[in-house]
Amino acid sequence: MTDRLKALFKEVAGRAGLPKDFSVHSLRHTTAIMMAARGTSPIRIKTWLRHKRVSSSERYFEQVRFSDTGRKLEGIFGDIM
Repeated sequence: MTDRLKALFKEVAGRAGLPKDFSVHSLRHTTAIMMAARGTSPIRIKTWLRHKRVSSSERYFEQVRFSDTGRKLEGIFGDIM
């Protein structure tokens, strides 16, 4: 990821009120948790995240309770999930 893209992501995340340490990697995991909470199959999450094993994706089902960050992201991205 280029420095410009990282800076742009940080700018948009800041405007959305997300924590300063929120990263693209955080977005990836938060989105996977949201997908699990909505009942997306572990196999589909595995494919989306490009995991080698389903067991790597199943951990998101243990984290279905959203943090404040998860609720903010659902408000921003919920219509495309």
